[in-house]
Amino acid sequence: MAYEIREMAFAEVLDSAFQLLRDHFVLLVGTSAITLVPVQLGILLFPRATLRGAGGIVVVALLILIISPFVRALQAFVIGELYLGRSVSLGQAYGQILRIFFPLTGTIFLSSLAIMGATLLLVLPGIYFGLAFVLINQVMVFERTFGAQALGRSRELMQGNFLRAIGILLLEAVMSWTLTFGVSLALRLVPWPWLHALAAGISASVASAFGAAALVVLYFEIRCRKEAFDLEHLARLVEVGDNLAAAPTA
Repeated sequence: MAYEIREMAFAEVLDSAFQLLRDHFVLLVGTSAITLVPVQLGILLFPRATLRGAGGIVVVALLILIISPFVRALQAFVIGELYLGRSVSLGQAYGQILRIFFPLTGTIFLSSLAIMGATLLLVLPGIYFGLAFVLINQVMVFERTFGAQALGRSRELMQGNFLRAIGILLLEAVMSWTLTFGVSLALRLVPWPWLHALAAGISASVASAFGAAALVVLYFEIRCRKEAFDLEHLARLVEVGDNLAAAPTA
């Protein structure tokens, strides 16, 4: 299915994200759930004592520095390919992200240090850097740019777009809370904790898939507005069409 890649109002960005989620619901939610559901089940199975003190710090560090960035990068690749009109499989996505796993993890670590350092100084600078780096996964996945250069690139793209990023992040959080609360309410009489953990993982996956789709659309929308990416993309499509037309037929 072809999607419009152009300058958009914020409502159109959200509409495109919902359209992507609706058209590819199983693939997009599955891309998140394949990691987030085991995390929820793992938290359930771990003894609570393990998640206190040093054990809890290790789990949080793994979530922030490895699992979450990997899932976000995986989502970005899958959604980006679909949004640009290319076919993609989960296996292909895993292969692509595993190739950049170490520079991706290092860049996320660097951005986390910058955000935490700024937060320790003052809260507002921490929020600023958190929003400035919100497109870092898209920059790494689509531009293969890492380290300080990736942080600068995300910050450059986000100039003038902080309110849009806040809107997307808030909507994702509200969606996640609403789905999780609704599912918990529906399962309140079910005595199986593993089913609650499974439902929580799937609920988080739906919200995460929407948030990732919105950020991918926002990334390309900003590039259309600032760098005329829509014209560049159209030129590529025309070139591909010309090459196919010129190819000899058997």
